Amino acid sequence: MGLKKQWAIAPLAALFALTGEAVAEPKLVSAAAPEYPRAAERREIEGSVTVSFEVQADGRTSNVAIIEATPAGIFDTAAVKAVEQWRFEKSDSVTSMKKRIAFQVGS
Repeated sequence: MGLKKQWAIAPLAALFALTGEAVAEPKLVSAAAPEYPRAAERREIEGSVTVSFEVQADGRTSNVAIIEATPAGIFDTAAVKAVEQWRFEKSDSVTSMKKRIAFQVGS
């Protein structure tokens, strides 16, 4: 009777350059799954965290910050640790991004 932990990421909005032209998001190459907090899993708490971060030219993430978390404080650390491990395709520039990470417990 084990519970199945699920998570998903979603883009929040298109990014725009200073000129007003659309900027394509870098392609995600590998995404570490966030570790579902044990206390939240046992109590079957679900929620989401919206994070902002930068993708460096080498594909690594930096400056990961919480924009919003529901419920507050439960999934924040797991989300930040996961995003810090994500890797994107290399590019010629730094790109700012926002993503929403949903935490769900299924049966």
